[in-house]
Amino acid sequence: MLTNFVTHKDVFVDWTVDETRLVDPADGRWQAAAEVAQRVNFGPGGEDEDGVVQKFPKFDGFVFSKTGVAQISAALDDLGSGDTRGNVELRKFDGVLLRLKGDGKRFSVSLREPGVEGRTFIAPFATTGKWQIVRIPFSQFRPEVFNRVYNAGGDSKDTDAALGSPMDLSTLERIGVRFEARNQSAKRQNTAWMDELNSSSSNSFGLELEYVKLIPKGDETDFILVSCGGAHMEEGEDRDKLVASKRSGEKIVRNSGLGYTVVRPGTLLEEPGGSKALVFDQGNRITMPISCADVADVCLRALHDPQARNKSFDVCYEYGNDVDGNNGGDEKNAQGGGASDKY
Repeated sequence: MLTNFVTHKDVFVDWTVDETRLVDPADGRWQAAAEVAQRVNFGPGGEDEDGVVQKFPKFDGFVFSKTGVAQISAALDDLGSGDTRGNVELRKFDGVLLRLKGDGKRFSVSLREPGVEGRTFIAPFATTGKWQIVRIPFSQFRPEVFNRVYNAGGDSKDTDAALGSPMDLSTLERIGVRFEARNQSAKRQNTAWMDELNSSSSNSFGLELEYVKLIPKGDETDFILVSCGGAHMEEGEDRDKLVASKRSGEKIVRNSGLGYTVVRPGTLLEEPGGSKALVFDQGNRITMPISCADVADVCLRALHDPQARNKSFDVCYEYGNDVDGNNGGDEKNAQGGGASDKY
C-alpha cells in the first residue's frame, strides 16, 4: 500500500497540490488570469446533498487555460506502509493500482525524476462517474513531452528524441495524479477569457480517492479463479444473472493487484481426464463439455506457466470430439483467442 487516503493521518501532509502551470509557454496570454482564477484543491470530502460529510478526500477545482495542468503529488520517500514506509522500491513491482471515483473526465498518473531537469512520465486513464479500480502497468508510462511532439506533427525521429532513455524505476522521486484540460474530449471554441473562466465543461474536474497501491511483480500466477461463461445454461434471465455475478467476481480478482488466471470451463463431466484434446478460447464461444479432472490439470499447469499470468480463457473438449471420447488422439491443442486479459 502506497497510500490509503482515508485512514492515513498524514495524507494531506504527504500529498500536496503542485504549482499549477501552463503546459505550453506560448499560451502566456492566460498566465496572469490563471494565477488569479485557477482553483485547485485537495482536502477532506465535503457534504453531500443530505449534509453528510464524505469520508473520501477530494482533488477538484478548475484550470483556467486550455493547456493548464493541475496535480497533486507526493515524494515516494514519504509513502508506503509498515516496513516499506520511506523505502519504496518501484522496480520490485509491475505497476500502480488506484481506487477512485471521477467525474467522467480523463486524468493521469505521473511519475517524476528528481531535479529541475528531471522528466515526468504519465499514463492517462478515463473515469466513469462511479467508483472504479484503475490498474496501470509501468510499461504504459510515457514521457510527458512525447504526446506534445507527436500531436504537433513531429515525425518518428522527433518522437524518438522526445522519448529519450527508458524510464528507470530506481531513479523516480515522486508520484502524482493530474488533470489536464487539453486531454478532455469536449470540442473547444475560441472564446474570450471570461467565457473560458465561466465554461466548466472541460476545465473543471473532481476526483475522490481511496487508495494507491503497487502491483506485485511475479512470473507466475498468484490466484486461480474457476469461473463460468454460462455455456451449459439456456438463454434467459437466470443465465444472465449467473454470468453477471461471475463477471463481477472476476473483476474483483483482476483489480486485486494479484497475478491472476481466470478459467471458464464448459459443462463439467465426472469422468477421467487426459484422454481428449482441449481447446482454449476467448469470447464465450465454447459449446463442448470438459471433465473436472482436465479442469484441475489446467489450473495446476497455469500456476507455473508465466504465459497464464493475468489471463482469462475458456476451455472445453476439442470440437469434433464426441462425449464418449473418440477423438483420434490425446494431444491437447491451444486454439483461437490469443492472450488478451481484457474480456
